[in-house]
Amino acid sequence: MLFALDAILNSVTLTDAARKSHLTQPAMSVSLKKLRGIFGDELVVHRGGGDTRFTELALALRPRVRQLIQASREVFDFSPDFDPACDERTVSIVVPDVLELIILGPLLTRMCKEAPLMRLLSLPFGYQPVATLFERPLDIAIVGEAFASPEFAKERLFSETMSCMVWRDGRHAGGISESDFLRGRHIGISQPNERLVHPVGQTLHRLSEGLEIVARASSYAAMPHAIIGTDLIATTLTSYAKLCATMLPVVVLPAPVEIPGMEFVAQWQNYRAKEPMMCWLMEQLRAVVAHRTEG
Repeated sequence: MLFALDAILNSVTLTDAARKSHLTQPAMSVSLKKLRGIFGDELVVHRGGGDTRFTELALALRPRVRQLIQASREVFDFSPDFDPACDERTVSIVVPDVLELIILGPLLTRMCKEAPLMRLLSLPFGYQPVATLFERPLDIAIVGEAFASPEFAKERLFSETMSCMVWRDGRHAGGISESDFLRGRHIGISQPNERLVHPVGQTLHRLSEGLEIVARASSYAAMPHAIIGTDLIATTLTSYAKLCATMLPVVVLPAPVEIPGMEFVAQWQNYRAKEPMMCWLMEQLRAVVAHRTEG
């Protein structure tokens, strides 16, 4: 019934809920009737034409049921034995897009050597609270310290500074003064309001109020390509800027204004701290971070 309830609470139609649960539509209708009797609530009203209304109780139940479903799956999937050389499970992580560009490649390189049968699923961060991220099947979330939650185990991974990235043949290639930065033309990313809770996001937002932002990209991945052939200034993580400079005609310059650094941490469910697979995965992340620091 929990699986049926989870499907109903996360579907627009009863037919869609039935498909997710591998049931027929009549069987799902029976399940919904039983659930309404258990809770003494309609839970959901399907009015046709895609008009679906969930009750207040249903909306309150949704994250709780999803958490129970995830926990039950972890119980049945758990094994105290773990051999990366022959394990076939899928590892899921959440990481901000710009950080994914820095660490995903090295992490995959290590996994392909040590765990050739395992799969890696990198899920979008979306700048959501960590508790929300763990409502779905997830092994590790890598987030900025400001987003970390005391409800989950935590380990500091590394710190980051911010730098400017410009076209190698542009007018700023030789360096950027504070005046150049404040009066220059900039490119940024489209930032949801959630990002502004982070001190770096707040600083960049305050700076942008006095800067000429002539373009905004949907992600950090587009920024280095967009500045080629222009005099635009992109402000981003130093590691990412240096990575781009190894592949594209861009140069990395120190930011001429003070911008707070960022601390990145890994978080996971407390009860999984001694799980063999989790210990192994954290070892891989530590190795990637150590190699990145040495580089």
